[in-house]
Amino acid sequence: MARTTPKSKLNIPMCLACVLFCLTLISTHMTGGLYAKYTVSAEADDSARVAKFSVTEDCTSFSTTLEMPLEPGIYTKTIQVKNDSEVAVEYTITLENDTDNIPLLLAVDDQTPTADYCSLAHNMAPGTTDTRTITVKWPGEGAEEYIGKVDLIKVTIIANQID
Repeated sequence: MARTTPKSKLNIPMCLACVLFCLTLISTHMTGGLYAKYTVSAEADDSARVAKFSVTEDCTSFSTTLEMPLEPGIYTKTIQVKNDSEVAVEYTITLENDTDNIPLLLAVDDQTPTADYCSLAHNMAPGTTDTRTITVKWPGEGAEEYIGKVDLIKVTIIANQID
């Protein structure tokens, strides 16, 4: 009788664990340098100072109620806008007929007069003065129907620093 040697049994769970362990080592090695791509460092420095901002106008009568008799014709008023700032500014002069009781035409400088609203934007360098002319025109036709009516024209000047 021939003697046969017993065959050893294959331990499947242990083989599977070894294969998974090898795959884990390989994937860890592959992704090892991946996290280094997301590491960032930076340094910065900045300094600033505060610049003087001062824009004025010379017609202080606009800050109070200015009453005047109005009859058909053209009325003008000049405004001087002065930039005492250390920076350039952009200013906007706006004329608006708030109550719209009388058919007035409004204009700033050489603009074509428009009904009830007009606006002009302009830039100014530091230390300069601009003179602007406001024009209010009331055409004469049909003026009799507006006898005794009053109107309110709002003049607004808004100045913004230019970066």
